[in-house]
Amino acid sequence: MPASPKNIVVVGAGLGGLTSALIMASEGHSVSVLERHSIPGGKCSQVEEKGYRFDTGPSVLTMMQTLEEVFSYAPKPLESYLECIPMDPLCQYWDRELESELNRIPGRNDDQNLGQHGNPSAPFVNYADFEQTLDEVERIAPNDVEGFKALVQLSSELYRKTNATFIRNPLARLKDLKGLPLLDLLDIKAFSTVSQVVDNHVESPFLRKFFKRFTTYNGSSPFLAPGTLHVIPHVELSLGAWYIKGGLYQLVKALEKACLELGVRIYYDHDVQQLEVKKKRVVGVSTSSQSFEADLLISNADSIDLPLRLASQGVSQREKDAALEQQPSSSGFVLLLGTKKSWPQLGHHNIFFSRDYANEFDEIFNKHQYPSDPTIYISNTSASDPDDAPKGGSNLFVLVNVPPLKEHTLQPQPEGESQSLEYTDKLIDELESRGLTGLRDSIEVQHTHTPVHYFNTYRSNRGAIYGTSSNSPWAAFLRPRNVHPRFKNLYRVGGSTHPGGGIPLVLQSALNATSLALDRL
Repeated sequence: MPASPKNIVVVGAGLGGLTSALIMASEGHSVSVLERHSIPGGKCSQVEEKGYRFDTGPSVLTMMQTLEEVFSYAPKPLESYLECIPMDPLCQYWDRELESELNRIPGRNDDQNLGQHGNPSAPFVNYADFEQTLDEVERIAPNDVEGFKALVQLSSELYRKTNATFIRNPLARLKDLKGLPLLDLLDIKAFSTVSQVVDNHVESPFLRKFFKRFTTYNGSSPFLAPGTLHVIPHVELSLGAWYIKGGLYQLVKALEKACLELGVRIYYDHDVQQLEVKKKRVVGVSTSSQSFEADLLISNADSIDLPLRLASQGVSQREKDAALEQQPSSSGFVLLLGTKKSWPQLGHHNIFFSRDYANEFDEIFNKHQYPSDPTIYISNTSASDPDDAPKGGSNLFVLVNVPPLKEHTLQPQPEGESQSLEYTDKLIDELESRGLTGLRDSIEVQHTHTPVHYFNTYRSNRGAIYGTSSNSPWAAFLRPRNVHPRFKNLYRVGGSTHPGGGIPLVLQSALNATSLALDRL
């Protein structure tokens, strides 16, 4: 117990907020969490209807050591809260050009081209076992085996160089960047794009798409983002991926349970209306119904939205302008489809590549339009967890990367229903043409989430999913810091802050912020 327990107020019961509350409570402080919705989780939520269950946010768990570190602060071991199941295979990839690519391999016969299930048009399968994946590479692009291995090795090296000095470094002050290998920026590929790094190692059009796809994990374009982001493949290909029994929303429930066990008070339906600021410190927080004294505030709200929404309380025009200048990440167009039919070729994680990957990202980030030929991701958790759908059915989470909203606003926006219906029809037609025959007629449950949904529901900046993009050499270093530059006791966590989006980085943001806060209390 600290000599003098402090009043800690956490705004938002997302993964970052709950993790922060857990850590601060474990250190003996008095913690109150204010959540404007009636349930915890933020974008990490779920939908249940007619026997179908869908995760509506993150769909994969990586960097297990980060989760283990978080639950080291809980009253009980991680295994008491969650059953984490290693994924194998990690993902299946379909590409229209892959079969023709196979046919161009000199001296190959049809038997050598056979993939999973003896099917010449079978997907490329990324296995948990690296040697099995190399066998797949040998099947589709034998001349690129060494290049594939070199790219995986490069990703591991980038992780080693950036993990301690960047990912786990709160970067509270500009001088904290000195720990980064900035004098060797070429070594961390800061001045090459991800696309250039990949193209320098492999020639297969499919394998180029395969490696460039990882950049979308933080909502950026591989044709704009620095090669440093090639660190992302290591996290999945070398460290592995997991699924949580019952769905990833079980992680939210586990964090909530651990917080309550430590005495954290969670107030649902409490929307923060005002911050009380004195001498550059937040000393109180008010909702429409209650006020809370604060020795320290941790915000899990969108880091761009918060200063603009509370701009009347000491936030300068300069800070407002700086917030608006940051390019948002991509958003998402999501279909939740509960179908009375299943497709044996679908695994848990599935990706259907577009024909022209460069054009797809040009449409998203430069032309600001929904891609005309999108890459489609499907999470089908019923393949691993049959309880997620009625017998014989599937729960399909269908995701396409799309641009964020064009203009920043603080007011709820109307849905463009006609555009949503048209794009939904387009995606269903496309999936039926890619092998999901009978999809349209099998749908029993359907929900659509658009950038407007993400803005209206979560107040994410312009409906972006991952905060700011990393579409420049310095963007990753310029994400909002875990400590606010103006208010001395305001800390920021979540996917819109350093080090980035996705479950492990959101958890890491809370580890970073609370480490700083505890040192300064």
